[in-house]
Amino acid sequence: MKQGERALKEKAGFFSKLSKEGQAEIIKAGVALISGVIFSGASLTSGISPFGVSIVAALHGKHSFLALFGAVFGYFAQGLGGGFIKYVAALLVIMALKWAFAAFFEKEKRWAISVTAASVNLLVGAVWLFTFEATVYDVLLLLSESIICGGAVYFISKTLKAVQKGGSLETSENVVCLSLTAALFIIALADVIIGFISIGHIIAALCVLSLAYSLKTLGGACAGLSLGAVLSIKTGDGGFMIMALGVGGMLSGLFSQISRYAVALLFMLCTLLSITTLGAQTEDLYFLYECVIASIVFIMAPERFFKLIAYYFPTQSLSNECYPHKYLSSRLEFVSKALCETSQSISQMSERLSCRASYDLSGVFSSAADRVCRRCAMKLSCWDNNYTDTMDSFNHMAPHLKRSGRIEPEAVPDYLRHRCARLSSLVCEINAAYHQSLKQTQAAERARELKEIVTAQFGGISKILCEMSQELSLTTCDKDIENKIVSELARDKIDALDVSCPTDKFGRKTIEFYCVPEQIEDADKQILEESISDICSSAMTLSSSLKTENLMRLTFSEATPFALKTAYFQKKASGEEICGDNFEQASLHGGFSALILSDGMGHGKSAAIDSKMTVGLVSKFLGLGFSLENCVSLVNSALMLKSDEETLSTLDVAIFDLCGGSVSIKKAGAAPSFIRRGRRISKVEMGSLPLGILGKTSVRSMEMRLSKGDVVILCSDGLCALSDSEIEKIMKENAEKSINELCKILGESASESESKASSDDITVIAAQIV
Repeated sequence: MKQGERALKEKAGFFSKLSKEGQAEIIKAGVALISGVIFSGASLTSGISPFGVSIVAALHGKHSFLALFGAVFGYFAQGLGGGFIKYVAALLVIMALKWAFAAFFEKEKRWAISVTAASVNLLVGAVWLFTFEATVYDVLLLLSESIICGGAVYFISKTLKAVQKGGSLETSENVVCLSLTAALFIIALADVIIGFISIGHIIAALCVLSLAYSLKTLGGACAGLSLGAVLSIKTGDGGFMIMALGVGGMLSGLFSQISRYAVALLFMLCTLLSITTLGAQTEDLYFLYECVIASIVFIMAPERFFKLIAYYFPTQSLSNECYPHKYLSSRLEFVSKALCETSQSISQMSERLSCRASYDLSGVFSSAADRVCRRCAMKLSCWDNNYTDTMDSFNHMAPHLKRSGRIEPEAVPDYLRHRCARLSSLVCEINAAYHQSLKQTQAAERARELKEIVTAQFGGISKILCEMSQELSLTTCDKDIENKIVSELARDKIDALDVSCPTDKFGRKTIEFYCVPEQIEDADKQILEESISDICSSAMTLSSSLKTENLMRLTFSEATPFALKTAYFQKKASGEEICGDNFEQASLHGGFSALILSDGMGHGKSAAIDSKMTVGLVSKFLGLGFSLENCVSLVNSALMLKSDEETLSTLDVAIFDLCGGSVSIKKAGAAPSFIRRGRRISKVEMGSLPLGILGKTSVRSMEMRLSKGDVVILCSDGLCALSDSEIEKIMKENAEKSINELCKILGESASESESKASSDDITVIAAQIV
């Protein structure tokens, strides 16, 4: 059998013995060589054929040399009435320039190689014209040929880059480049005739049919008109190909939802109509036969082929601007449900495995007895004749083993101690088995905790994706305003990029765009606010201005009727170098602002690390537009995975709606908050666990309407050195003072209180609606 396999390998071809990389390289080399031959054969009216020069200029490295050989062969093969010599000369000049300036041309400078190819074709063509009497028409034809040559280089190189990236063609520009490159292939193959049938015409008809079926009316019309125009220019048929392919592609696309048979039948009827309308010529009748062959191939093609066309060509996004928006929303919702199901599956599997991993001490005793008593001479007496007494002795050792963690010979019951001939070995085995059991139990418990954390993470990600999906489905964009802003910025000599005007689920409008930092001066921002406000018919303010090395992002939000004024007081615990509390204020989209406070477990650096991590993660999630309820599980699991030691921190968040004038307070194990509304003081207290304790956690929340002048106090448990009545008294007595003074008075009063003796970190944050 082995000899037979060896013989088969020896008989195998050279190609099959190569690696996948080697096979791919040979295929690329073959494509480059054949492309040179095909492109050199693509000619237009008056016999101009600069496309062999274009493909050689567009390719890089050794592929360019292979295309050169193919193009030279193609030009010699077709002759072109002696004119092939100028194209071969242009090829040699371009290759010499690419070799001499390889470093420059290899940097994807498509414009440079395009201009170079056009210039070389023009100069070589001019020298060629001097060898005989040239007319004005010849000069104009040379200019047109050179422009076509340079343009073809750009389109071909752009197509190559898009294909190498893989995946969807992404933009309509890539689609156009690919279409024009494919048209050049069809032009060349149009002269390949078998009998009276043109291979290029069959491929053109097949392309129109496939795009009409896959991409509906728009795809069929675009393909038909472009390919029909190209073939009409080549053959000079008076527009027959434009009518046959263009009208056929458009009308067959209308019936693409019925069946492939309907598409093919309507396409052939349109071809027949074009022949009878424009007058039947012999070549036109041949095209009818070519359409029949293309229709048969189209009907027999597998359905997967047309799905690939719909995937690679982004016609959906061109014909329906809402499609990507709806697609992303649906896709995110689907992924969210899949992750939720995964989370539930992991949780159920973890519960089953936990049940299987349960144990008791009987396993420890059985393991020890099996190792020691199996070869003992007294085995028959102990385990057969006196089984009950022996098991009672083992059972009496269980409480002592659990309490002390090990068994000493003196703790063994008298019955077993006097009868056992291998007592010391038995005790050692019981202790070893018990310690091993403890290790396995701890490992199983840790694994269970990790599974809970992973489950919580999947659940958290699922909630976030679901929220993103809902946000996308409720967000709309105003294209009219975006276009007006682009025009307004252009008048101010600002080149804006990616101007967007989304309206969120609350009906609040935002304007966002990117520009070069040098184009925006500080004095211009006020003018921009006024201009954008006039366009949006509502007051807009610059809410965010982020700047990188060479780009700036400006975000304008609707002006809010309320503003937020904040102050804080913080004091570290006695004997510590750093405060274990951390807080942050974050401006959110849509006119919201958040205060985030966290108190780490204990004091000092370890507590500060936990609280800073909590505040940082929550601030980032809220800044991205996620709700606290949906991201708290991720923050909780991050704390649990931070280290093997127990880490926990409280979470206290106040989110202010500066448009509606309300506050939403959310807590996880945090100290009470206080709200002063006029002369009335309200205490906000919600019982909940801190983050980092259990695999599953949640936040408690409440919402309250506010008026101008109202004050919200967030604090760590260090302020609890004061009683509730003392805190309310200080807030009432200092109602006329600023919030800076109020924070200082509250913090110093708590620090001086004898009940805590300044042994805890103290943080007081005050926020006032103005």
